[in-house]
Amino acid sequence: MNYYVRKSGSDAASGSSAGTAWLTVDKAANTVVAGDTVYIGAGIYRELVTMDTSGVSGSSISFIGDVAGAQTGDAGLVIISAYDDEGWQAIRAACLDPDGRTFITWRGIVFDGGTTGAVFSGNTTNDNYEGCTFEDCVFQGGHDFGDAALDIDMNAATTPTNNGLTFDRCTFNGRSRLRFDGNASAEQNLKINFNSCLWLIMPTSQSSDGFQWDLVTANTFGSGGLTFNNCSFYGTSYGIFCDDGSATGSSVVSAYNCLFYRCNNPLNKATDNDGALISNFNHFYHCNVEYTNVTAGADDRTDVDSGPPLLGGIADIPLYRFWGWSPYKPWEAIRLLDDTYIAPNLGKGSPTYAPAFDLYNNDRPQGGAEYNYYWFNVSDAGPIDNEAVWTNDINAFDNAANTATCTTTGTSSSNELLGEGTNAPASGPIISQVRIRIYGSVSSATFSTFGNAQVWTNALGESLGSLTWNNTTIGFTAWTTLSTPSGGWDYTKLAALEIAFWKTASSGANTVSVGFAQLEVKTSPGDDIGAVESRARPEKETTTVRTGSNALRFDRAGYHDIFVPVVASSTTISVYGRFDSNYTGTKPQLKIWNIPGVVDQSDIMTGGADAWEELSINFTPTAVGVCRVRLVSNDTSATGKAFFDDLTAT
Repeated sequence: MNYYVRKSGSDAASGSSAGTAWLTVDKAANTVVAGDTVYIGAGIYRELVTMDTSGVSGSSISFIGDVAGAQTGDAGLVIISAYDDEGWQAIRAACLDPDGRTFITWRGIVFDGGTTGAVFSGNTTNDNYEGCTFEDCVFQGGHDFGDAALDIDMNAATTPTNNGLTFDRCTFNGRSRLRFDGNASAEQNLKINFNSCLWLIMPTSQSSDGFQWDLVTANTFGSGGLTFNNCSFYGTSYGIFCDDGSATGSSVVSAYNCLFYRCNNPLNKATDNDGALISNFNHFYHCNVEYTNVTAGADDRTDVDSGPPLLGGIADIPLYRFWGWSPYKPWEAIRLLDDTYIAPNLGKGSPTYAPAFDLYNNDRPQGGAEYNYYWFNVSDAGPIDNEAVWTNDINAFDNAANTATCTTTGTSSSNELLGEGTNAPASGPIISQVRIRIYGSVSSATFSTFGNAQVWTNALGESLGSLTWNNTTIGFTAWTTLSTPSGGWDYTKLAALEIAFWKTASSGANTVSVGFAQLEVKTSPGDDIGAVESRARPEKETTTVRTGSNALRFDRAGYHDIFVPVVASSTTISVYGRFDSNYTGTKPQLKIWNIPGVVDQSDIMTGGADAWEELSINFTPTAVGVCRVRLVSNDTSATGKAFFDDLTAT
């Protein structure tokens, strides 16, 4: 059965319709049974909600924040608050006490403050919270030190049959903590998952920790089974602190595809008992100590010398000031369209662990093929100069403006300078193409003086290509595409590539200089690291237009939202779409979301490339409101383009 809660309601009413809604969420929590759904209208509900009833497997109890107002008619934020007013101090211990109940879903709700935790349960029973899910929720810690965003004591919980606690696309503004007791008889896999979640730094009066898995009572066996997939931690003291866990099997605590920025101690496992914390595909920016009692994953990445990641909602503040809006969602990694800045976490996540949706409920992955850049760094062997004819050998492999020089004529096997190994990672997205260019020069182009380079697979196996240069001003050669090695490209082959440099000239003592050899690796679309997936956004197009002077152009995949006011009458929204011959993947789309009283709608192109096609959607809202019109490019190529023109609403 469906129930309704509104700020205009009454707990003496039946709660069975928007017109007979209850006033408090706790009234609903005291009434519902398995299979019921509660729609909560916009507003601040100043109360402590305590769950009294569980759902059952296949028939959960759901509490839905009706942010769009489609069910209650009240659109806006849905907030459950531990404050009685907007003062400094919360007066209740929490906003929500889940009280050990199972198979309950909370969606689209802000839990604000609490003297212990915004969501807090200090139950003394052994609670595994089987089938409990928080989706698209915000957990806001209180103002005082120690006030947590989340604090649940699970005691000596045991392995659930289904999933345990699941947090999808949630934001934690303050420390979140799950507490547990060790188990006397066996390790316990509690099957707790955090997917596309975000942790933010707190003011100095509050705890600045991220997530804590805290042991309360030690015992022979630990508990674990926590997984963090594509989560982001910004400025927290701990990122993930694991007080205990299981050392083997599915009961370990794991972090994959997570982004840590200026965290004091991102991954910390205490030494007591048999705790285990597994890390891989994580990215650390300017963190103090990345690991404590944790082994770095083969695909983890640390950036201590690079600048901070450009993040939407922060780096693009000037756009707010001048235009009044931002094309980047908060915490979204920014990639400039001209590729002058590419965030290192773009496309570097593992699809094995990536959730289907990011923090904003947008599909993963967004964006088309990525280009990543590496260089020969003699990580396997070298520099090797058997005839000792090169000067400053290492300068040919340091990715800097310094150069190694040679005046002696050679070949690929004599008077050559050999370097083995590149700085490519151990794994990553699928490689579709590898190109190379040389940073170098010659002292004079007379007597046909050239610098030469040739690339091989490991142990001088397959020859993959060669190139020359004779420019007298130091600079890059044009890109040269390397041949695909037998069996195709993989990161093991990429990391083990070998290169030789030598000079050719008919005569004379001219000098060949080499700074470094750069690799450009084109990869298929990959999942970004962190909670927010980046995307392309449209540019003004003046050449490919349908009518008038301007259209919208997408380079790679992405979307653009337009908010359109509507009334309770028949409405048609249409736009013309087009894509070029390089475009691959699902064709461009028109989507309309958040229509008052109407399910989401979409239309997709069906025709071929280089032709305008109308996309159109007709609907009748049940009330006055605002709907979101989304123009979508789904291009998976690196060079495809999509266009939109002539958007109308009638």
